[in-house]
Amino acid sequence: MVTSGSARLVVLPLHGAFHLAWQMEARLPGQATPAAALVDAMKPRLLLLYDTAQRDGPVTGTGAGENGQQRSFPAFNSTATGVNADYLWDTTRAMYHPTTAFSPSMPPATVLGQGVVATYSMGGSSDTSLLPGTLVSSSSTSFSDPEAVDAHANEGIVVDFYHSRFGRLSLDDGRLVPGGMSVVGSVHTGSAAVGECNAAWLPGFAQIAFSDSGPCNSKAPPGALDIVGHELTHGVIEFSAGLLPFDQSGALNEAYADYM
Repeated sequence: MVTSGSARLVVLPLHGAFHLAWQMEARLPGQATPAAALVDAMKPRLLLLYDTAQRDGPVTGTGAGENGQQRSFPAFNSTATGVNADYLWDTTRAMYHPTTAFSPSMPPATVLGQGVVATYSMGGSSDTSLLPGTLVSSSSTSFSDPEAVDAHANEGIVVDFYHSRFGRLSLDDGRLVPGGMSVVGSVHTGSAAVGECNAAWLPGFAQIAFSDSGPCNSKAPPGALDIVGHELTHGVIEFSAGLLPFDQSGALNEAYADYM
């Protein structure tokens, strides 16, 4: 770490105590964005080091999926909560049309109207009244939840496929939300809601949900691309053909979801 510029003496509340500290700008090796360092004024020790970049916009996230493959995907940096964090909130797709400022605690109905790809975690809960859950976040652009990484990256791939191949703006093509609805996914949804090692399109909530991977054995993990494509296609069918999920209509519904 290299420090630069002038330092100022501050009182830092940290871990239930108050520390007299020198605050100064710092540069970390290999990092272009500035950081701030707070050094104890009474003894030679670093109290706090944090990134001061205020990006508040799209960033590129990275992380390993469930098979260990390193993936990159659009994410979003924000200080909306007072803490600089990155979120699985993709504003780069064709249907993006924000109607309000970003907030990780945005109500579900408001999220649906933003035209984003957003990935949440249910933390193992099967209580569908809690959907979509908590927006997945990280203190850096590196995300450590393999299920969330795969789900988020593959949701974006499916959205782009429908737009580039068929010109669709999201799953609804503007029928539910002018300009196209958000594609929302919830990982770590309890098996009582979606089954074990499974994913499901939830028409009553206009979103996809993924259970924990658990003992998938030879099955593909819930966030695999073909599974995400199948379930999101149920959403496309809901807002186009409107096929019911039973009898002959249900068989066609499943077949079309498989074909795509």
